[in-house]
Amino acid sequence: MKGPDVHRFNRRQLLCTTALAFALPLLAAGPASAQVNCSVSGVNCTLAQDQYPVLQSFANLPSTAAGQALLNNTLSTVINIYQNATTAQRNQASVNANTETSRLQYHLWGMISGLPLTTSSPAGPDQLTALAINASSFQNGSAGAAFVPLGAGVASSANLASTMANGLPTTVNNNILSLLSTALSAPQIEAMKVSFGSYNAWYNLGQATPFATYPYPSQPGTTPTFPASQDLRPYQISAAIANTPWSALPASQQPWSFAQVTQWNAGPSASSTEWGQNENSPSFPSGHSTMGNTTALLNAILMPQAYQSQMVSALQFGLSRNVLGVHYPLDIIGGRILAYYSLTQLLSGNPLYANLPGAATFATNVSNLSTELRRGLGALAAVPYAQCAGSNVASCIAQGTFPSASQRTAANQAYVTLTTYRARCRPTAPTWRRRTRTC
Repeated sequence: MKGPDVHRFNRRQLLCTTALAFALPLLAAGPASAQVNCSVSGVNCTLAQDQYPVLQSFANLPSTAAGQALLNNTLSTVINIYQNATTAQRNQASVNANTETSRLQYHLWGMISGLPLTTSSPAGPDQLTALAINASSFQNGSAGAAFVPLGAGVASSANLASTMANGLPTTVNNNILSLLSTALSAPQIEAMKVSFGSYNAWYNLGQATPFATYPYPSQPGTTPTFPASQDLRPYQISAAIANTPWSALPASQQPWSFAQVTQWNAGPSASSTEWGQNENSPSFPSGHSTMGNTTALLNAILMPQAYQSQMVSALQFGLSRNVLGVHYPLDIIGGRILAYYSLTQLLSGNPLYANLPGAATFATNVSNLSTELRRGLGALAAVPYAQCAGSNVASCIAQGTFPSASQRTAANQAYVTLTTYRARCRPTAPTWRRRTRTC
């Protein structure tokens, strides 16, 4: 297998393995508590009906002991993440909150690049290039201690990521953004959001925070609505989160002033903050996770030389929503499933997706652009450790250039832990333990 054949194989293998790994139901199948809701304006109901079954198991969580344990653990896990995030993670979470197409691309490449970190608070949301996390952050722990075993792999593609984030010709970058726009049109996020309600069904709404009543703060002439949505978010359920916005942290732990006002500001701009604008938006699944994972998977297919780093970047992007206190781990996992499934349908030519703008030529354009990128980037697009090919293998082994077996094992374990939040999981009943773990 040579040249383009290898790259085609890598893309197919990546697509198949990721889609299968995350599109499979997390729970034993059972009758759904409701069908997909297509009442939201702009929803493509045909696609929503196609996508709902891959998330259907999440609707049944409150009806089983295993599901109830999972719901309890996902709440305790997000509280733990919120309280123990690094300052860099909080700063990056505020930047990652913006999901304009061009910014998604920059975030997913920038976080794994060698581009310099921003040393002071951005003046405002228009500062596209602010970075609180880059490739070095995964090695030194500022991106989170759990990511450290993945740091060496991220570093191996940092130069490529820098160019992809901030060095492509405008025409090439626009072609990528065009493909990304098509990919992002496939998942029917809003239809999924109004089709689930497991959190409100299980959590004690009597202990909900003031943010669970819409609008908060109350506004003259408006009738308060409780609960604010059918699937309340962590900061609306947990006082441990709601009572400690970032602005209330000790000075040594406070993130950028930009990050603080992005998360929550009780003043006139409250409705434009993350806690304000998401008040009446259901939590499951995470739209940010869906968009971030769609972007990362598309990038990984376009540039398989960096697919591992892109998957790590997507993890950090999804974790940003936990760090902000606006999503549970289950929301992030659900968004990942929805992203992988939808992009798989586009690439495979599923006729249900044929009417999406750009769908007819999507797979062909992805393949052609991948080839164009490899040619244009030259040595930067070489597979990791390409310098060790041929007679240099022995030298690279002697110098420790390749990751050791123990390092590869640690990286694999770290990736599984982060994708499933298993570090904070515990087994429950024996029948459940055989299938998976709760988190």
